[in-house]
Amino acid sequence: IRAINLRLGDLLVQRLGDRVVSPHRHEHRSGTCIVAGAETLVEELSSSGIEVDHRLSGIRISPHVHTSEADIELVASLLESPRSRRDTAPAQ
Repeated sequence: IRAINLRLGDLLVQRLGDRVVSPHRHEHRSGTCIVAGAETLVEELSSSGIEVDHRLSGIRISPHVHTSEADIELVASLLESPRSRRDTAPAQ
């Protein structure tokens, strides 16, 4: 399970780079990734069938064994959209 989570997290890091604010190195990363983004993105992602949570530092994405690489690609594409880029700052 950990290997799958790390591989999916790697895909997020590859696509989103420094917008992934959780650790990039495997030995420091948990199974979740936090991506810089405002709370408004949670509803936008949810309307696309992607369930995430908002945390103080951004959007929490929790890939698991049921998550496919295509799911991660969809999340990354939505987070790379122009609207998403405007909303990269976490809500205060």
